[in-house]
Amino acid sequence: MNTRLLKRINLLPIIFIFSSFIIGQHNIDKIEPTIFDSLLINEKVKVIVQLNVHPNLSYAHQIENWDERGWYVYNILTENAQSTQEYAIEILNDGKRNRDVDFYKSYWVNNSIVTSCNERILLELSELDEIELIRLPIPLTIPTPIEEDTNIDRDIEWGIQKIQADHVWNEYGITGEGIVVGFIDSGVMYNHEALVESYRGNNQDGTFNHNYNWFDATGYSINTPEDVNGHGNG
Repeated sequence: MNTRLLKRINLLPIIFIFSSFIIGQHNIDKIEPTIFDSLLINEKVKVIVQLNVHPNLSYAHQIENWDERGWYVYNILTENAQSTQEYAIEILNDGKRNRDVDFYKSYWVNNSIVTSCNERILLELSELDEIELIRLPIPLTIPTPIEEDTNIDRDIEWGIQKIQADHVWNEYGITGEGIVVGFIDSGVMYNHEALVESYRGNNQDGTFNHNYNWFDATGYSINTPEDVNGHGNG
């Protein structure tokens, strides 16, 4: 038999074993299987990289001052994100230089990173001990607003009755006064008669301060509360 052919045949098991060893270094169990389906169609895919390190915030309940408590939680969460995401962000920065990563954004609240990258980067991220799961974003849709007769006179709205808030008012005397309530929707009509007097940004002199009282994730109305969809409150 040809000597060169024998050498090639003998090399095949070595190459196969070496390739298997490289693949085995990646913890693909951390990667949601549907991501690989997306990669069959697209070179890069947008994913959420969830880290597994979450600090204990129980001490915050012992801090009576609300400002101090808020800063304590903020500092703990941001420091945790910075320290635990360090290696993942190094991989993503290298990927951006090599055009393996389109973008990434770090989130300190739940210690996660959103990125659009290719399979090579995903496999590198899966090797990190700090990574818990890499998954696809869950798409959400806004329900179509339902027209309702606004002339109906109600003493208490059905939503209040549904959560039995009226029972809390009457039985415990708790009205929620002094509590700040935040919500997420497609927007808000801040000057609606049912909301304007309780809006934290109301200076009670005919002017409003929306700073830190309004955040527009869509980018349509950054400075002033607005609802461009029609589904929001108001």
